[in-house]
Amino acid sequence: MILQSAIDKHRDEQDVASWWHEGCDGSPDDYAPIAMARIVGSKIAREFGEFVTWGTFDNCREHGLTVSTPGGWTFCWYEHRNSDSIHIEGCPTREVREYGPYGGESKRDTLAEFWPETYDDVAAGLAEMIRHTIEHNTVRGDLKAIGLRHGNIERENRRQWAAGTTYQ
Repeated sequence: MILQSAIDKHRDEQDVASWWHEGCDGSPDDYAPIAMARIVGSKIAREFGEFVTWGTFDNCREHGLTVSTPGGWTFCWYEHRNSDSIHIEGCPTREVREYGPYGGESKRDTLAEFWPETYDDVAAGLAEMIRHTIEHNTVRGDLKAIGLRHGNIERENRRQWAAGTTYQ
């Protein structure tokens, strides 16, 4: 599936048109999960083009796009169910379940975590993860290390820990 088809399918699956009304700010394309899919997806598509394929996922609480790599991994990015933070998650394509490419042991065991609407950071982290799966024999720990470098919530937590304070 191409990127625009995946975005259209995601919008239809979430039935945005049925609940969006004139009182909502902007257009349905401004709804955060749709905007995030479009912005991050466009950056990934520009860098990797036809090397990746697109899909959607929905586990009833989290939803978004998936991107599958020639390196045999499938990733998703989404607003986490317990916050508005954005997470990247993924697993080898052969292990993708019907509700998405979750490879962690729990809902908090993701590859990277970002502040809301920091789409450029999400795209940069996801691009490095995709590149790694193409260029190397990848294991989850490799991708989590990339996520630690890019995930801006983790960077902020580490800065505060170093300063003797903690994130509340």
